Amino acid sequence: ILQTCAVLGNSFALSDLIRVHPEKIEKEVEHALEIATEEMILVEISNDDEDSKSLVSTSTGGSDSLRGSSIEYTKTSSGLNVSGDRSFKFSHDMWRNNVLTTMLKERKIELHRQIAETMEKDQALILRQSDIARLLTLFDHWKSCGDFNKAAPLAIAVGTRLNEWGLAAQSLDLYRDALDMCFECVEPVDERFWRSDRKS
Repeated sequence: ILQTCAVLGNSFALSDLIRVHPEKIEKEVEHALEIATEEMILVEISNDDEDSKSLVSTSTGGSDSLRGSSIEYTKTSSGLNVSGDRSFKFSHDMWRNNVLTTMLKERKIELHRQIAETMEKDQALILRQSDIARLLTLFDHWKSCGDFNKAAPLAIAVGTRLNEWGLAAQSLDLYRDALDMCFECVEPVDERFWRSDRKS
């Protein structure tokens, strides 16, 4: 659970964890978070904290944290309906960095892909709501697992929206990120093979 928390970001919602790990019982996830909170690895974001409102909106698309309340969710055709959500953040960057550095690269890629696939189920809704923060998060997850085919259309969609809002520099940065991924996907060609092929 802590590994998923670290890959999700510095702040995240309980509902995000439940969506990523539907195979786990909700109480198991909550219990893991409670232990991490007792050990001061994580801190629950209270509803009164002004900073938490912006953190929660980027992490969960605007749902507020309800401290101490238990989360309720129902399965629908589009995924999970969540009410009574709770939000958490790492108490210090050191904790998140330690978790990330002890993870295998393959495990990180696997979790980024799992999170991106979970988020993508809500992509149509996100696009309709113009939730650029959520779309950028989705782009970052696809970028982190090196999936250019998934990241490129997102870069175009978000870049176009940013350009419409007069944020041309941010739009170009996003396009460059996607273009860099494209070049990373290109496999180097052995020059000797290329030369011998041209001679024949």
